Amino acid sequence: MVARFALVALALLGWSQAYFAGRCAAAETGVPYAISGRIVTEDGARRGWVVVNRNDGSIMDICDRESEVPPSAIRIRHEGYIFPGLIDTHNHCHWNSIPMWRSGKLYENRYEWREGEEYDEEVKAARRAIIDAGLDSRSLKYGEIRALVGGTTMLQGSEVPAPYLVRNLDESPWRAYSYVEDVTQAPPYYILQARMGLQYGIINRLFLHVAEGKSTDPRTQAEFPFVEAVGLTMPGVVIIHGVALTPANFQTMAQNNMYLVWSPKTNLVLYGETADVVTALGAGVTVALGPDWTISGSDNLLEELKVAHEYSAKHLGGAITPRQLFKMATSDAAKVAGVGSMLGRIAEGYQADLFLAPRLGPDPFLSLLKTYSKDIELVLIDGKPLYGKRQLMRDLVDPAELDVITVSHKKKAIDLIEPGLGPFGLERYDELIDALEAAIEIAPLIEDEPEGHPGYPRRLP
Repeated sequence: MVARFALVALALLGWSQAYFAGRCAAAETGVPYAISGRIVTEDGARRGWVVVNRNDGSIMDICDRESEVPPSAIRIRHEGYIFPGLIDTHNHCHWNSIPMWRSGKLYENRYEWREGEEYDEEVKAARRAIIDAGLDSRSLKYGEIRALVGGTTMLQGSEVPAPYLVRNLDESPWRAYSYVEDVTQAPPYYILQARMGLQYGIINRLFLHVAEGKSTDPRTQAEFPFVEAVGLTMPGVVIIHGVALTPANFQTMAQNNMYLVWSPKTNLVLYGETADVVTALGAGVTVALGPDWTISGSDNLLEELKVAHEYSAKHLGGAITPRQLFKMATSDAAKVAGVGSMLGRIAEGYQADLFLAPRLGPDPFLSLLKTYSKDIELVLIDGKPLYGKRQLMRDLVDPAELDVITVSHKKKAIDLIEPGLGPFGLERYDELIDALEAAIEIAPLIEDEPEGHPGYPRRLP
């Protein structure tokens, strides 16, 4: 992993007013979609219709009755919940073709396992094989499929400049940068450029891996004080992990409009503990949820929600509610990502990043926690149907563009075809799998874990 904020390139970034370019460009058609169902917001769910402008991929209206829907609209009738797309604020998606790794032991900090022989042999060797075979972009594409099937419509940390399926926060026009190495070893010019970029609005968000390890580890404890000392306690800075952060650190973050990304599963797997998210919330820090990667984290953000819920129930007395978790993956995640004016909610004028899920109970937030990737009926990004039930996808997309994939033993349809995506935009799913399998043993889309593992996302009763 390498630093993402090579800020010399910032002057060439070319800020675009277009919301997204590439795979997620909306279809050019004047006929809108009208989707009925129980529309989920922070306040709960209500029946209605979401009308999607397919010319620009925006939500053009929210209607209470079908009589208010444009007569020409293509109707998608759904009896379950309509959720805003999930926003993954911490991932390393280009690694996510590699199977999960479990050493069976806990570590003091992230440097210990990254420098270990087991990690090198079982994870880095596969990563080297991907790079040597020229499959980095394909690995990202597969990782994005793993995210998409769980309702993720935007993610951070892709690092590979080749967006395929979901919105990549690392790409223009989002102005998000990340530094994934030891922040205390960041060159002074990086720090200076980062501060100037944030101060003058060239950078919208700067993601830093900080305090990832046991809360008692001196090296882990030293990282946030370093961030303070070099003047990076600034608005727009996002702290990833933060396991060793103290109440005073969270107060500093809140006072400086900084953000926290919480990744409980990977923290529990590697260190046996995770960030004090209750104290962070109490201090006024906006918190988002992120799986980190599939190697030690969850298959996707939908699964990470279950881990967070169980952790709250078992260790925090339920202090973090299902509604708060929903916000950590949608509206609050959008704030953390710096895209809260256009994503993270179902509202008129917002982009139509949505997914349809069954109604598994009267509480939409609990229903979301009971939903698995195989249950999702449709995912749209920028108003474009990309994944869902086979017949529904056939009704909405040219069947010749669809591939059938298996998600937890259930057949689904996905649209991977986009001529404007570069060298692999016309590649079918089986071709993608064949290319990756020629280099490594790849992880399944949804990877089952053994019972009793500390991060195991047990199905809720």
